[in-house]
Amino acid sequence: MVQCQFVIFGNCLDKMCYEDALKTAQKALNDAIKLGEQHLIGSAHFNVGLCSNNLEELYNAEKHFRISYEIHRDRKHIYESKAIFNLAYVKAKKNDVKAALELFQEGQKVADRHNNQEVTEKLKLVKGLYLSFDLQTLREVFKFFKEKNLYGDMEEYAVAVADFLTNKENRHDAVDFYQMAIEARKQIQRGNI
Repeated sequence: MVQCQFVIFGNCLDKMCYEDALKTAQKALNDAIKLGEQHLIGSAHFNVGLCSNNLEELYNAEKHFRISYEIHRDRKHIYESKAIFNLAYVKAKKNDVKAALELFQEGQKVADRHNNQEVTEKLKLVKGLYLSFDLQTLREVFKFFKEKNLYGDMEEYAVAVADFLTNKENRHDAVDFYQMAIEARKQIQRGNI
């Protein structure tokens, strides 16, 4: 039942129906808690964190990503690397640079331990955008996304980078990232993922 709720959650998230996704994720979390299965509880917290992040409810996102990270870390599960990346990302978005840097460094170790290249690259996104502002690093991350057909990530993070650059009045580079997001959306709609 909880796994089915995760699938419904994912479909809502893909359609950008974040409020519906959040309701489904919270129901899955409540049901997972009743079952007492730690992996499901950690995954449900992660999903609530994803919705909260998309709704720009960063305090709530941070809380759920932290719980997810702690559960998966204690179990030495590969999902700990996904959780720590998202926790670092939210901390960086909240402009808590010191905590984001610590999580970035810890996340690198976790990703290495799990041999998770995807999370290693996503952590570079946090570094390139928030910690050292390096457009070349960001472009390398998006090259990785394209090579691995990670068009969902490419679209989501390209828009985030483009918005960040637009707010910094760097519209020239922002256009490049908006174009990456459009290309990713086209690939997703063609069903090439």
